[in-house]
Amino acid sequence: MSEPQRALLYGDPYRVEEALASRHAVILTEFADTERIVLFGDELDVPSLRIMLLSGSLFVQGRHFVIRHAKAIQVPKQFAVLVNQELPEATFLTLLANELKPSNPILKAMKECGSVQALPRVKGKTLERAATAILTECDVELGPAALKCLVNRSGAELLTIFQEVRKLHAFSPEETPDEDVLVQLFFAAGEPSIYPLLDRVGERNLPAALGLLSSLHEDPGRIFSMLLRHLARILMVRVLVDGGVTTAKAGTLLGSPGWLIRRLLDQAKHSSRKELSAAVDLGVTLDLAIKSGEIRSIDALLKLIFAATSPGSRAPEYARRNRPARAAVC
Repeated sequence: MSEPQRALLYGDPYRVEEALASRHAVILTEFADTERIVLFGDELDVPSLRIMLLSGSLFVQGRHFVIRHAKAIQVPKQFAVLVNQELPEATFLTLLANELKPSNPILKAMKECGSVQALPRVKGKTLERAATAILTECDVELGPAALKCLVNRSGAELLTIFQEVRKLHAFSPEETPDEDVLVQLFFAAGEPSIYPLLDRVGERNLPAALGLLSSLHEDPGRIFSMLLRHLARILMVRVLVDGGVTTAKAGTLLGSPGWLIRRLLDQAKHSSRKELSAAVDLGVTLDLAIKSGEIRSIDALLKLIFAATSPGSRAPEYARRNRPARAAVC
């Protein structure tokens, strides 16, 4: 058997996918009737996987288990014990991850019993050469300026470049695509995300928030709704943690991962509970005004941003009638 039964591929998503495709092709040359079974680390049930891995199949010659997002496996030590066990013939296991720390138990176990390929992201001239290779593979031609535009708008992500080049191939223009064509066709991932704007408002950084807002090509009503929800979540996190609830417990109560709770808590430290409550009250009032046609979405959005980021002041149009409810929250 030339291909190792266990393999870990981690690093650049595009290079990882290439290595996976190459590995699966080799497996098919050895066992043509091989079933590919894809699982995800954050949803993995290790006892069930153990039964699947260690028992042979009655219907196919070979099986190739591909586990994506291996870093998200909830019980890495338990999983590390599983991968060390002997697998049936023609059973292959491939783990995929973007990054893994050297101390990760799964990484250590795979180094002992399988093959490990670290495939780091490429940068600079190497990235441009890799992008050029993708263009050649997909039979697409770009000039130097257009190639640079493609690399920049992709965020230097090879996988995004590959997806966009495939789109260009399907577009098949009569002439070589230029920068204007790329801008028109490029996937929305090239557009700024809403989330940095929400974070800057949560941090009460008005100049940065307005700068990000000016670069967004998004419906103001949608941004307003997301911002109001974001401010409400910051307030909830602040109230829970100030009340002695641990970060982990707050995540459970709010149904949010720990990293998000920590991010919201960092932003909550920039405002008092009264200021956050006032901003949320104003947001609710403005939301009703939008729905009744009393105010435009963009005007309501700007009012909420200015109110939430105003240093040390109560949000304009604060609803005094909600003071008893606010006192209960605080």
